[in-house]
Amino acid sequence: MKIIKQLLLVTSILFILSIQGVLAQDVPTPVDPAILKARQAVQKETNKLAKQKRDLDKLIHEVPKLETELDKANKRSAKSAAKSKSLASKAQDNAGHQRTAKRASRIAKDSYRDARKVRKITDRLKSTNQKISRLEKDIEKQSSKIEKMEEQLKLTGAVKP
Repeated sequence: MKIIKQLLLVTSILFILSIQGVLAQDVPTPVDPAILKARQAVQKETNKLAKQKRDLDKLIHEVPKLETELDKANKRSAKSAAKSKSLASKAQDNAGHQRTAKRASRIAKDSYRDARKVRKITDRLKSTNQKISRLEKDIEKQSSKIEKMEEQLKLTGAVKP
């Protein structure tokens, strides 16, 4: 009997506390749909800005790799050009020697290939640098756009403190 009274007392206390918890909750006030749309627009622009920053970071990390690749290709191209020049002069001195002429021709092709590789890497590096500068400008514009949108939301009193 004593246990039943204690259980009944504990149950009633828990019931009263749960009722108070439910009554103490604030009912959220409805938000204007225009404000919700404005918040969504700000969030969308913020996501776009974050993506641009990720892309910029990736491009910035790509530049040193391209520069080292370009240095290696330049060294190789200079070496093959010097070799091609020396073999071409040998082939000219030994005009009747077919083996030297074929070797000079092969080395000249290698030199051309190396020079073309240098040009391609240079173009990629230039393109990457242009993309970086373009993204930096876009990020700046996007940041100012987001700031203006947030300022407008603050003026309407729609931003929670």
